Amino acid sequence: ETLEAGPAEPVLAEPADTVSIPAGLTVARILDRLVEGVAGTDRAALDAALAGGEIDTSLRPADQPSYEGLLFPATYEVVDDATGRTLLQEMATEMEVRLDRLDVAAARARIAEQWGLELTDYDLLKVASMVQAEAGNVDEAPQIATVIYNRLAQGMPLGIDAVDRYGAALAGTDVDYDDGDLPYNTRRRRGLPPTPIAAPGEFALEAALRPAEGDWLYYVLQEERSHVFVVTNAEFLEAKRICRERNLGCG
Repeated sequence: ETLEAGPAEPVLAEPADTVSIPAGLTVARILDRLVEGVAGTDRAALDAALAGGEIDTSLRPADQPSYEGLLFPATYEVVDDATGRTLLQEMATEMEVRLDRLDVAAARARIAEQWGLELTDYDLLKVASMVQAEAGNVDEAPQIATVIYNRLAQGMPLGIDAVDRYGAALAGTDVDYDDGDLPYNTRRRRGLPPTPIAAPGEFALEAALRPAEGDWLYYVLQEERSHVFVVTNAEFLEAKRICRERNLGCG
């Protein structure tokens, strides 16, 4: 009798409202998304919450006011009592959860053993944010991380355009590769930038914590969204020549 009666009318839950935060967004653009996606959210109040250190996270150094790179990009449900501030806290907590899930302590130990680099969790977020910005595709992300670690280990400037552009935007100036006093100038200054440059997603975090094996020191576009990885300066110059011939934007 039940089968002959056919299916009952299902009880469907109301679809939840959501806010999507794509990977690679800066804090400023994340706040824009929250203002657009959460009714009644005041941008000035969110800025004040961050400036006042009101969003709890174990990943932010005590002397660092910036939350750049500390908010995990994902799609978040906007429940009845959600506010922009509560979502910021949820994003900060989620970044802690993701790092723990990837065993960040073990990753730090492996990197210290292989490259002699004593990095903090915050440093790994800097690397992940650069990988997020630089990787042309998911598969090459671990190689990008390896180039960064190889350069750090050899004392070479990182030379990452995305960092230089971020620093210029932060300062409200044009990119100046010759000014060694600029804190985000990765051509004149050695070591990691002062902060992450955006919100790294899952693949970038995994690449930073689980880099590839290789001696590469350079990567150059050879086709859209795909880099070639090389070791020597001569190989780099040849790859750059090919990149220019293909009009891929190599300066």
